[in-house]
Amino acid sequence: MTTPTAAPKELTRAQKLTLIYRHTHSDFKGKAGPVWGEHAGKKTIMVNINGAAALSLLDDLTDEQIADKLPYALQKEHQRQEQAAAKKAQASAEIAAPIEAAQEVAETTQKIAVTKITVTRGEGPSDTCRKPETVATYDEANSILWRWSNTAPKNGGYDKCDFVIVFADGSEYRGRYDLKHWSDETANLAGHVQGLALFYTGRETPAHMTQERHQGFLKSEQARETTAAYQKLIDAYDIAMKAVPAPLFDIDG
Repeated sequence: MTTPTAAPKELTRAQKLTLIYRHTHSDFKGKAGPVWGEHAGKKTIMVNINGAAALSLLDDLTDEQIADKLPYALQKEHQRQEQAAAKKAQASAEIAAPIEAAQEVAETTQKIAVTKITVTRGEGPSDTCRKPETVATYDEANSILWRWSNTAPKNGGYDKCDFVIVFADGSEYRGRYDLKHWSDETANLAGHVQGLALFYTGRETPAHMTQERHQGFLKSEQARETTAAYQKLIDAYDIAMKAVPAPLFDIDG
């Protein structure tokens, strides 16, 4: 689900500089060399000074230079987020029914609790990969993901992680979590599951998709089984969702 890029007035100076540097072509940015003395190693960027190109420390950009470069950076950031959301939606569409029920779920307002969560990093530093870690809560799983995110890719990249959520009735939810660097996205396993559940039950439409297209997809034969499984997940299982919004449209008709 794409999060709209914040308007300039909502961003701190540091956030603006991060966006500007991220979306400046590599030919026009870099790191200060030894000739910069105590500033060696700091980020540098090309700026326009009185009609001439000059190299400046990123941290030294003036308010006017930031205002000049920020609109382009915001536009590129929005495009980056849309592309990431589209890729995630495409991957989600290929997921088989997520719940392998061990028994029929009784009608009850009490959500079936989580008993354990196992997360396994599949990509990244070798000392953290293929070493399952099992915890009891979503918060504890997030703590593991947060620790791993220190070595996850930045600027739109991610490392694949597998996870298994086991519920008190023996049912399992298996999926993949795309781990990003903490500076790009805060780890949130329950939020990831909630996002898929809201998408597949027609309660949240991604920014890159119209509601008509979303509705058409959910009415397709390939989506029906997955939609039913996610509705069951919302109704009966603890996925840390405090309030369930109403569907945006009818998908049964």
